Formats: sequence, C-alpha cells, structure tokens
Amino acid sequence: MKPDGTDRVQLTFQGSNYDPVWSPDGRRMAFVSEREGGRGGRNVFVMNADGSGEHSVTGSAGGDGPTWLPDGRRIAYASKRGGLWSLYSVNADGTGEIQLTEGR
Repeated sequence: MKPDGTDRVQLTFQGSNYDPVWSPDGRRMAFVSEREGGRGGRNVFVMNADGSGEHSVTGSAGGDGPTWLPDGRRIAYASKRGGLWSLYSVNADGTGEIQLTEGR
C-alpha cells in the first residue's frame, strides 16, 4: 500500500483477523485470527510483509494482544488457560514459549 492509502493489498483470507502489529524491522506482522475448524478460538499468527509464510505461534493454546519485543525475535501475548489470563512470550517461529506471569 502506498502512504496515501491507495494500492491496498489483502493479506489474509481466513477467519476474522485483527490487532495487527509490525515487527520492529517492518518485515513481518503479528496479528490475532479467529478461525473455524481445527484451531478454533483466537490465535496469534505471524506472516511476512507480503502475506507469505503465515503461521500460528500460539498453536491451540490461543492468544490475544500480540506485541513484538524490541529485538524483533520474540512476541509477547496474553493467553487464557485453565480459566486464568497470563502473559507469555514466544519466538516468531512459534518455538520457545515462556510464561511471564502467573494468572489469578
């Protein structure tokens, strides 16, 4: 898309997608997607700026409110598990999930 808003290109084609956030280097985007079928619920996905390479980083655990960490390698997000919300971080490829807070 041009800075004036023309030449827009649709990047997502499945589910309801929202909360997009660009990586610090502008090469990738994280976003929340609600999809029917296998995953269900809300999950955090990452894709390249051109829409290629789309993949879930939260698997079936679900996630909301993604934000990139300053180094651009990890993403922080909220996830409700066992009825409690906690914060997590994960590598942009979906590996290495770490729980950051204990839900109450």
